[in-house]
Amino acid sequence: MVKADSNGHMSLRWRARPIGRFVGLAGFAIPGVLAGCGTGETASWISQFEIAPAVIRVAEQESARISFVVRDRAANAAGFARDLSPPLRTITARVVDPDANVLRSFVWREPAPGYKVALWDGTVTGKRSLPPVTGTYQVSIEVTDARGHTERAVRRIRVVNPLGAPVGPRPQSGVALRSLEFDGSHLVLTDARGDRLSVRAVSGLKPHNPHNDDRIDYTQPLYQFASDRGPIPEREYVIIRHSVQQPELVDGVLLFPSGASVKEWGPMRALIRSEGATSRSGFFVHLDVENDGTAGCIGVHPDDEGKLNHIMSLLAWMPNERLDLTVRYPSPSRLALR
Repeated sequence: MVKADSNGHMSLRWRARPIGRFVGLAGFAIPGVLAGCGTGETASWISQFEIAPAVIRVAEQESARISFVVRDRAANAAGFARDLSPPLRTITARVVDPDANVLRSFVWREPAPGYKVALWDGTVTGKRSLPPVTGTYQVSIEVTDARGHTERAVRRIRVVNPLGAPVGPRPQSGVALRSLEFDGSHLVLTDARGDRLSVRAVSGLKPHNPHNDDRIDYTQPLYQFASDRGPIPEREYVIIRHSVQQPELVDGVLLFPSGASVKEWGPMRALIRSEGATSRSGFFVHLDVENDGTAGCIGVHPDDEGKLNHIMSLLAWMPNERLDLTVRYPSPSRLALR
């Protein structure tokens, strides 16, 4: 599935909400339950509750994504007038250990209906420099309105860290990000301490992509100037702070500014900016959902979604104003040595 508009370019009239409007970052999985408290209503607030991946492998530099929709219950409950619906007071997510100790708490600063995303790397508040501890934890999402009506969704997440590895690079550590590099097969992020995170990635349409009528492998560098098909051209790019986007809920569907859905782009993306004249532009870093390539964006392999979550977390919280992205493909001689 093509991860771009009809011409592989994006409209830059931003409506998408940037990641970072919550306090902290988190994630989960496994069947959950809903619990209401004194609501008196049958319609629920919380829906589309998803946790990916279900298990955080710390040594693999993964973070888990918590995503869910807080619906406007007044618009869903029959006979419940919208103008009588009390405003939401709080939206929170908490990670709790088996002894009921709160390990991390995430509070949305704008408690309003809509799509919510948080990312968790397994670390504990006040001890984030320490290695995450292997275990199974409970995650509770709670929505409360001004009248004290509360709804709760509970699930579980597992953290695996048998070697006691610390998280690095670590979001919100205050350490600047130094570079981002793409060579056609991997995207590598490096921070100022030299900690690196590498993910499998691709750019260009693969032969089995349904929009690739030619069945040509357009991921090859020789097609980098083939609009809508070839990989992102070699050059220097930049990712500006606050460029990580999450979709907005539009008429019940999660959409990005271009009108593209999360089914095509994945749940988050980061805008890649070109500086100076260029024949192609409007690229993003995002999940290669169907593992069939992109129309020029950098698409991360779906099996590396946990690593992509971590990259998005790092980009969302990076202290520097900008991060340089270098796209350089191996020369034919270097390819022959692989």
